[in-house]
Amino acid sequence: MSNGEIMQKISYSSFHDEAEKYWDWSERTPIEPVPAEVAREGAGSEIRTPIMHYGVILPVYMAIIRYLTAIKPQKGMRLIELGSGSGRPLTYLKTLFPELEVWGIDYSAEGVAYAAKAYGEHGVNFKHVTAQDTSLKSGYFDFVISSHVIEHVTAEQAVDFVAEAKRLLKDGGYMFVGTPERRKCQELYALNPTEDPQYRLVPPHEHEFRMPELKALGEQTFGKRNTRIDALVNPTFYKIFKGSIDRFKPHTKLRTHTVNLAYRTIRDMTPRPLFDTITRVGVKVQMKQAGVGFHDILLDNGIAAESDAIPENLFLVCQK
Repeated sequence: MSNGEIMQKISYSSFHDEAEKYWDWSERTPIEPVPAEVAREGAGSEIRTPIMHYGVILPVYMAIIRYLTAIKPQKGMRLIELGSGSGRPLTYLKTLFPELEVWGIDYSAEGVAYAAKAYGEHGVNFKHVTAQDTSLKSGYFDFVISSHVIEHVTAEQAVDFVAEAKRLLKDGGYMFVGTPERRKCQELYALNPTEDPQYRLVPPHEHEFRMPELKALGEQTFGKRNTRIDALVNPTFYKIFKGSIDRFKPHTKLRTHTVNLAYRTIRDMTPRPLFDTITRVGVKVQMKQAGVGFHDILLDNGIAAESDAIPENLFLVCQK
């Protein structure tokens, strides 16, 4: 089935049904504690930073679910996630599509060990390799997916990232990549065109994309006819997120400049688990003031057309 045919089957709407099903599954599936060494690598948002998990990470998987539901995977098809982190969302995909052979790879040995121990019994294969060079067999997979990983490599390395995804795909296979829209993430804090680490909103993010740039990256590798960008939106999450950033972003005024210096010191010098705790407390205050909970944020996720307003997340779809 061509990319155009699949796109015609995808409705631009709320992820309400997908969100409720995930919430129910999560309530029945306990979250394993995330060790400090795994948290340092950025994995485990479901327990470290739940607002990011429900408002940023999961929307990508819900978009993947909508596409896979339209495609109707058959027994014997294979799916691999580049940068599978804790393995939890990938495990959920496996429960929805048990006919798929599912793989998760990550550059973090600690993350892979954690995922295998916590979720390996669900039938997911976890492997310790890098996304830019997996050394896995060419043309072995029907689907290559990735959620919030490509921004962790440089713009130059992102070219290799997408090329490796294409190499892994069978002819006719699909790549699905989710990543933040730079204007709704990094640029809320500072423009930072040189990617200066001290002015990054999220220190591990080497390069965040604007929508046209990410689409051009897909077209460069897969061709214009086989590339599509969808917009993933969540107004409730964005209101809380932007409000939090406005409190500590760089500014020349003495008060806000001092606040930003204090924030950067805490961010860069505090052990990751403690910083995550501070972040959770601050977000909880913001959410209480707004009168919303994590369930509300999860339910407000949706998918929109490329031409709509700037989204919180970009969702790149390419077919080989």
